[in-house]
Amino acid sequence: MSVCFPPFSCFPAVALALVPLIEAVWGREWHYACRMGFLAGIVHFGTLLWWISPTISQYGNLPGWVAWPVFGLLVCYLAVYPAIWSGLVGYWTAGSSRLPSSLALAGTWTLLEWARGHVLSGFPWGYLAYTLEPVPSLIQTAEIWGPCGLTFLIVLLNVLIWKFFKGLLNRSAKDSVFLQGKRARLAQLGLFMVCLAG
Repeated sequence: MSVCFPPFSCFPAVALALVPLIEAVWGREWHYACRMGFLAGIVHFGTLLWWISPTISQYGNLPGWVAWPVFGLLVCYLAVYPAIWSGLVGYWTAGSSRLPSSLALAGTWTLLEWARGHVLSGFPWGYLAYTLEPVPSLIQTAEIWGPCGLTFLIVLLNVLIWKFFKGLLNRSAKDSVFLQGKRARLAQLGLFMVCLAG
């Protein structure tokens, strides 16, 4: 997921950024899913925010042997949010015949991301919406629904892509996106991507 953010700004990768995590936690026990989400969060925030420790060392006059553990604590704290989301996905899908709505999954991620930016630490760095920076036509829509709305659309796209490919592989009604049939799923995914692209 970190390659979607500057300095790499690999914008197209954002459409698949959460797909591996969704695949790893879907239908798993909540505690396993939580651990996977925590690990994914550590990898993501550790690679996204690596520059914080040297910056604290240089400009905050904090020795490196103190700055790196402080950075590690920050990364662990930030990783709690994807861990909660992953745990909820696992809880909602483990042993259940009823699938959670794609909108609920996107809404939960968005709510947790908002909480990360406003509760306790107030650390909004790394919102998924920021990955749209290379595409002005998309980032400008934040004026309408804000960065949380863009994050919601990105997560929704990831969930729909995962469900689309899972439905193709399994060919079961349980894993279909919303409509039955390959053509309907493909049309729905295409329509959503066109809407996201503006």
